[in-house]
Amino acid sequence: MENLDMKYFYNWFNNYVKSFYSNDEYVQQNIKLKEEHTKRVCFNAMMICKDINLSEEDENIVELAALLHDIGRFEQFKVYRTFNDKVSENHALLGIKIIKDEGVLEKLDLKVQNYIFRVIKHHNMFKIPDDAGDEKTILFSKIIRDSDKLDIYKVVTDYYKEAGDKKNTAIEHELPNTDGYSKELIDDILNSKNSSHEYIRNRNDIRLIKLSWIFDINFNISLKYIVEKGYIEKTLDCIPRNEEMSNIKISLYKYINKRINE
Repeated sequence: MENLDMKYFYNWFNNYVKSFYSNDEYVQQNIKLKEEHTKRVCFNAMMICKDINLSEEDENIVELAALLHDIGRFEQFKVYRTFNDKVSENHALLGIKIIKDEGVLEKLDLKVQNYIFRVIKHHNMFKIPDDAGDEKTILFSKIIRDSDKLDIYKVVTDYYKEAGDKKNTAIEHELPNTDGYSKELIDDILNSKNSSHEYIRNRNDIRLIKLSWIFDINFNISLKYIVEKGYIEKTLDCIPRNEEMSNIKISLYKYINKRINE
């Protein structure tokens, strides 16, 4: 398998993203948000690769998949002014179309291209499908899914600290800031289940569902990173405190400690 010229791909990515820069402050804010997110996902992916002793060839494939995993986000925001796939289109599938139309991977071995396309397709699914592909496809998909979630935790918890007049509807998906939360979400978290977006009705719900992602994290280093960065506490700090929230925190840490100790 050939060595990938990552410098070439980073140059392509940088030039492609710059074509979406705008004088519109709201658009520019969100284009930069995804540009910076992508580069941190690349860092997270390399952290996981090193921890599991992946080969250099496989590391390169993972890094390229990380670099391109959200390439559809830029066109998505330009056209729809949202990152909500439900009211626009599936950004992973849009990204695959853009990569093919731009010929970004055309000089690579078809096997490598297929790895990258499948990983991009899988990265925003509720779970990796049973027919995902071979063991490497599944491994690469797990790495990117963890890497993506780790940085989304950073983005949203940084955002939660902002003042009310700086709210970004692209992150909150224009959900109402109402009291309460969906009982189904609470039940799923207390039963160690990654919950469904169909239960999201307000901002509390979209924060809680990200905590349910912990049950879809694949690598111990990712779980340790979540604990180290305090993402559970930072998320719960933005939800009204009560006994249910205390139980959720206990449940999450019990699950994490069991996974790490195994």
